[in-house]
Amino acid sequence: FYSGYNELSIMEECKNYNTSIVRKILSYLPHKPDTILDFGAGIGTLAEILQSYNCTIQCVEIDQTQVEILKRKN
Repeated sequence: FYSGYNELSIMEECKNYNTSIVRKILSYLPHKPDTILDFGAGIGTLAEILQSYNCTIQCVEIDQTQVEILKRKN
């Protein structure tokens, strides 16, 4: 079983990289959304950044280890 947790936790430290991904995503939207659905949310790295843009984030993740981490992060 592979959850990818180790890799995701390492990448969570790449603040500038993750912020640039979020900015790129938002640049393709015609207006600032109220709610964003994050499929394959992992451990919520991008969702946390998106919350700083005052968006409601709904995370979808199938890996139970990562689901528990998402729940702890709210």
